[in-house]
Amino acid sequence: MMKQDKIKSWYLSQSYPVAVQNRITECLALLQNQPNNIPCYIQQYGIPEVAGLRALIWNCCIEKFFAVDSTTSLHVASSSYWESIAQYQQHPTDDPLLDSSTTETVVDHPLNPRANSAWQQYFSNQRLKKTIHMDTVRTHPDWHLFRQLEPSMNRILFLFAKQHPELGYIQGMNELVAPFVYVYLWDAMPCDSCWEFHDREAEAFGAFNCFFSSFLSPLYENVAHLQEKLQQAQQLLHRWDPQLSDHLQRYQVDWQLFGTRWLKLCLCREFELPELLKIWDVLLSISVHSLRWKWLIGWMVRMMIHARDRLLSCTSFEQCISLLQHYNTSCCIHDETLIFVLLDQTRRWIYQQEEQDPPACFAG
Repeated sequence: MMKQDKIKSWYLSQSYPVAVQNRITECLALLQNQPNNIPCYIQQYGIPEVAGLRALIWNCCIEKFFAVDSTTSLHVASSSYWESIAQYQQHPTDDPLLDSSTTETVVDHPLNPRANSAWQQYFSNQRLKKTIHMDTVRTHPDWHLFRQLEPSMNRILFLFAKQHPELGYIQGMNELVAPFVYVYLWDAMPCDSCWEFHDREAEAFGAFNCFFSSFLSPLYENVAHLQEKLQQAQQLLHRWDPQLSDHLQRYQVDWQLFGTRWLKLCLCREFELPELLKIWDVLLSISVHSLRWKWLIGWMVRMMIHARDRLLSCTSFEQCISLLQHYNTSCCIHDETLIFVLLDQTRRWIYQQEEQDPPACFAG
């Protein structure tokens, strides 16, 4: 029996209220029979807060809408995850003849200066692990569950860095991997009997790898790409709210001072995790790459407009930038209904901006 069928049987065996059970049945039916309709469903109704369901839907959306080739495929990345982890966990003493820099048989040792020395690679890996751990130990410090999930976060980020040497590990990636770790490893924990932790960690890696590689990596690799997105956001704010835009320009508030983090961390520090997941539900369900960026930029501008009264009351650069750099505490949005209202407004405003009918991937 396929994983999805096992999970469906598990859901049907649980005692949920009838309305919740009906929504679960609808989602599972769409996943199995009409996966292309999942985006419309998410954007209209959201994902039911039921153990493991968000992970299943994220899997479907990321595999269909983000993977551009075999290197970014969720399935390919997750299927080789534990084998790759085991490869990097080998200690040089497991095989003393590991110096691949020469055709001669050379016994490798800790003082071997060659770059290809297994010992040098081992020391480099240990430094990388230490760097990653310094960040993961600070991830969501108020959430005890993340302390339990640190080993998984460390493994996922370490393997990502090794498989993407052009990027390596960059501070802040711990923030980006946290939603995947929560959704796949904690939220789906009740599904252990039909979806083992071992497999869920591999799929969390595959989802993170696919999401970052095919969507966010250009922001880290190309400064011009980041500046282009920030410029688009600034122009869109001027179009949607000229008064607020002029007010910020009057005090010379540069989008790079706050928007860089908003974009590169995909709003991970601007919202508490429960609200962030609802925002990401919509982001991950948008099937067209260009529309996904347009929506994210539109949502950032909508965040600004949500805080317009506070921003317009600021009388200095310092006040404006402090508010925007501490959005989570100064302009917090913890009301689920308000989140959905703002998400819907963003979608509709983008349609009006484009002056066209909603695309199929963004309909409703």
